Amino acid sequence: QSRLRTTQFWNRRIFNGSTAGDAGSEIDQAFEAGDKREWHLDCPSCGALNLPAWERIVWPKDESVKRGDGWDFGAVKRATRFECAHCKVQHAHTDTVHKAMLAGAKYVATNSNPDPMTVSFRWNALTLSPSVLSWGDLAVEWIKATTEFDKGNEVPRREFITKRLAGLGIDWGDVYG
Repeated sequence: QSRLRTTQFWNRRIFNGSTAGDAGSEIDQAFEAGDKREWHLDCPSCGALNLPAWERIVWPKDESVKRGDGWDFGAVKRATRFECAHCKVQHAHTDTVHKAMLAGAKYVATNSNPDPMTVSFRWNALTLSPSVLSWGDLAVEWIKATTEFDKGNEVPRREFITKRLAGLGIDWGDVYG
């Protein structure tokens, strides 16, 4: 409604801010229309830019992080790493690594044919400082959400994808297929 009311102003600016919406929703259409700038992190080892996609987060899934019939979440948190898509070096989420990743970080436009009047930005929880939310914390949250998903409760996993990952890096077909 408010977007339609701005058409009378030649110098209008519209700001849409939200967590990821469903495909085809108004917020999704607004993002897709723009140049789709994605925040990329700089690898401290090779200097290449990395889209902080969930697939870059790795943790052991073997007996080293299991306890009895469940997970040792402390071990998961300690072992979780970000793997560079280019050099494959795995980085722990420390303040030093985080600052190095931000030193060369930047937005990269990913839409080659955007509406020339629209810019759009996206970043997710993987870009946060470890003092705010660590990759290990996110791995634990994912494991818990996946455990609930396996029991038939889709809400925690869907909320993780939309709120933590900004809908990035996970194919909804994989989630619900």
